[in-house]
This record gives sequence, structure tokens and C-alpha cells, in this order.
Amino acid sequence: MNPPTRDFWANRKYAVRLDSNGRLRPCVRSYTLQETIDVFHKSYVLIQRNGDGPCWEWQLHRVQDGYGKIRFNGKDIGAHRFSWILHFGPVEHGLLVCHHCDNPPCCNPAHLFLGTDKSNSQDALSNGRLFVMRGSDNHASKLTEQVVKEIHAAWIPYKVSARKLAERFPVTAGHIEKILRRQVWKHIS
Repeated sequence: MNPPTRDFWANRKYAVRLDSNGRLRPCVRSYTLQETIDVFHKSYVLIQRNGDGPCWEWQLHRVQDGYGKIRFNGKDIGAHRFSWILHFGPVEHGLLVCHHCDNPPCCNPAHLFLGTDKSNSQDALSNGRLFVMRGSDNHASKLTEQVVKEIHAAWIPYKVSARKLAERFPVTAGHIEKILRRQVWKHIS
């Protein structure tokens, strides 16, 4: 049986490549910029039909957290990121495309802004989308706020070491040192 020809693979989601024996083999196809733009514009048609509000929701493939995905330059990227690239140009390395509207499938360029990982987390925290479990609210915590206050009260520099405190409390000496330096449990005064 002969291997498939180039025509067989031409209109499929796979491209062909030559293997080491000179045979045509299928490989995952990397879409060109124009093909990706075409897919994006087809999705815009769906967005305009289904969108009642100001958000342009991505109607094609979405991942578990609700963000739209599209293949561009051989990689899956967020549909909102691709919308930014189409409307405003490339995104600098290290920057994220974030949503003002807090709606993951939204691709409306008016709802997008560039930010760092830190600014995106701060935005999520200020909008109530990020819940930070502090102290004993964290289910994995071995200590309570009261015990941390006792650790601070029991520590006497050069007399009571972190190792001695660790023998008294159910954590390591390294963790006691972090508590005393206020690297953890910072909210306890």
C-alpha cells in the first residue's frame, strides 16, 4: 500500500512533512496568519449574532476556565490576546492581555488592557475575583493567629532560638524564623 499523497492531506487539519526515508507523513498543521485571521473573523460573525451586551464573547473553542483559544504561529493562545494583536499589534514579552470586564471569553478590544502578572493579580484582588486565604482560613495551616502571637511574645533575641520555639510549636525552625521576620503571617501584629 502506498503512503498518502500530498493532495490527500491538503484540505485537512494536518500538513505533511518528509520523514527520514523520504515518505510523506502527517504532522500537526501550523496555521498562517491569514488563516488565523479568517478563523477569528468567522468567530466575530458568531459574536455579533449572539452578543446582546457590550462584551464580544468567543463562540468557538474554550478551555475549562472559560477563555477562548485559537491556534496562531503553531501555538494555542487566548482569543483575547489574539484580538489585541489584531487591533493594536504585538504584545511585549512579559506582558499579559487582561480584561476590564472580568469576562474570560470577551474579545472586545475596548475591554482589554496590557498588564504584568502582578498588576493582573492586584486587579483580580480589588475586583473580588481572587480570594486570598490568610492565616487559619487556609485549610493547610498548622497554626492559628493566637499561636503566632504567642511565638512573637515568646521570642527573646539571643536567648530563645527559633529551634527551641519549633520544639514547642508544630512547625519547623525555618518557619518560625519566617514568622519572626514577618515573611509569613504578616497580617498578625
